[in-house]
Amino acid sequence: MKGTILFAETCAEELTKSLLDIGLPLKFLGIGGRMMLFELIKEAEILVVRSKTVVNETLLKSAPELKLVIRMGAGIENIDVQALKERNIRLITTPEGNRDAVGEQALGMLLSLFNKIYKADKALRNFEWKREESRGIEIGGKTIGIIGYGNTGQAFAKRLSSFNARVIAYDTAFNSDDEYTQKIQTQIDSGNSYSEMVSLDEILSSSYVISLHIPLTNENRFYFNYEFIQKVSQPFWFLNLSRGEVVQTSALIAGLEQKKILGAGLDVFENENFQTLTEIQAYEFKALTLMDNVILTPHTGGVTIESEMRMTQLVRKAITDYIFEVYKTL
Repeated sequence: MKGTILFAETCAEELTKSLLDIGLPLKFLGIGGRMMLFELIKEAEILVVRSKTVVNETLLKSAPELKLVIRMGAGIENIDVQALKERNIRLITTPEGNRDAVGEQALGMLLSLFNKIYKADKALRNFEWKREESRGIEIGGKTIGIIGYGNTGQAFAKRLSSFNARVIAYDTAFNSDDEYTQKIQTQIDSGNSYSEMVSLDEILSSSYVISLHIPLTNENRFYFNYEFIQKVSQPFWFLNLSRGEVVQTSALIAGLEQKKILGAGLDVFENENFQTLTEIQAYEFKALTLMDNVILTPHTGGVTIESEMRMTQLVRKAITDYIFEVYKTL
C-alpha cells in the first residue's frame, strides 16, 4: 500500500501543484504543531522538512511506513541520521539549492561592512552628511579565510574571485575524506579552484576576514569562542552564515568591544525564536543591535526567489526518482 507525502513545513505552491498527479496523496502539517505531526506521520512514506522539524527516534517510532526524508536546504542538525540508517530510511538534502544565495549574501555583508553602507544610509535618513566618516576599505589585497569549504563556502569564494583578494580555505574533510579531497584537488589541478586549501593555523595567522560555513554538530558547538578569537593573529572582520550555535555570542561581543573583531555580519543566532530567549540571550542580542559595526539579518542568507525555485526542482526530482524506482511509474 502506498503511503503519503507529508510536508512538515512550508513549501512553494509550485512544488505541491507539480506533485498532484504523482501517485501519492499529499498531506500538510499546517498549524497543527508537533502533536499533529505525530498523527500525520503514521501514514507518511515520504517526509519533507526544512530546519525546524526535529526528526528523531521518538518521531520515527510513529512512522512505520516512512522510507524517505528530504531536507530542503542545508544542514541536518535537526535530523538523527543514525536513527534513519537503523531503519533503512533514505535521507536526501538539497544544499546546492541555496548555496548561491548564501554566497551572494556573504559578499553583500562584507561589502556593506567594508564600505560602511549601512552607517551612511542611516546618517542620510537623519539628514546628516557624513562623507568622511563613511570612508571605506576595499576587498582587493586582503586575505579572506573561509572555514568550511562545502557548497556555501565555495560559492562565497567564487564570488570573491574577481576582487583581487587572497582567498584561503580550511575544511576538516580535506586530506581526511578521499572523495572530497579528490574533488577539490581536481579543481586545483585544473585551475578551477577559487581558493587555496590551507591549515587552520594559516587561517588564524593570515586572515583579515574570517567567514564560517560549517554545519552544526556536537563537536563544533561554540567552535568560535574566546580561545578561537585569541588565536587569531590580528584584528579581523567576521561573518557567520552557517549556524548560530557554532558561535559563542558572549565571546563575539567581547571581541567586538575589545576591537579584536573589527565588525561582524551575522545571519544566524544561538536562539532564533524571540519568544524563547533567555535573559542572557536577550541581553546579548540587544548588545549586538547597539553596535554600528554589526549587520544582522534574520537567517535570510539562503532565502531568495531563485533558491526556492531550485530547491523546489530538487525536491520534486528526489520524489519522482523515488517513486519511479519503487513503483516503476510516474
